[in-house]
Amino acid sequence: MQADECILFFAILAPPTFSPASASQPPEPAIHLIKMSNLSPMPLTDQIAGVLKLMFRRKLHLATHAAHSVPSIEVPPSMPFALLLECNGIADALVKAIRNPVRLQWDIDRYCDSLSIQPTGQNEVLEAELERKWPPPFGESKIRIDQPATLVDMHRILAWILPRVLIPDHQTKMLQATRALHPAIAASKPSSNSSQ
Repeated sequence: MQADECILFFAILAPPTFSPASASQPPEPAIHLIKMSNLSPMPLTDQIAGVLKLMFRRKLHLATHAAHSVPSIEVPPSMPFALLLECNGIADALVKAIRNPVRLQWDIDRYCDSLSIQPTGQNEVLEAELERKWPPPFGESKIRIDQPATLVDMHRILAWILPRVLIPDHQTKMLQATRALHPAIAASKPSSNSSQ
């Protein structure tokens, strides 16, 4: 396996107090790349994380500020060009996502506090009350989000929606790796008739 073929999961976390509507400065996201193949050296992962972070900041700056003060990006000469193109596409999707928030009009922490210890989703009366107090962002409508977006509560970004951000080859490899884990995951589940 070539280093530029390693499979990566991207977890992008915004600061807890970031609100896109009130931001005067672009956020300082922590971008973590979790290496899924131990055949690839960590220095490449670090390079990808660094380049992706800089690309995201630069593109967000261009989208929200004057172009004359754009931060520059130094790309490691050893980074494969195809990987650089992928980082560029991911950075574009991140900027589109942060500029396209789907807003909840409530706080996720308060919602979690209102749940029972082991919610089942089977109590219709309780579920109706939860939905009344914590309505979905689109009301009764079922919406499919097929563009990059962020899910934002009253205080922070909860999730990044990044459809098609990974190239099809990487999606296929991730799906194959996930399927390979299925037997181990199934074996680790406690049986439903075991005592607690």
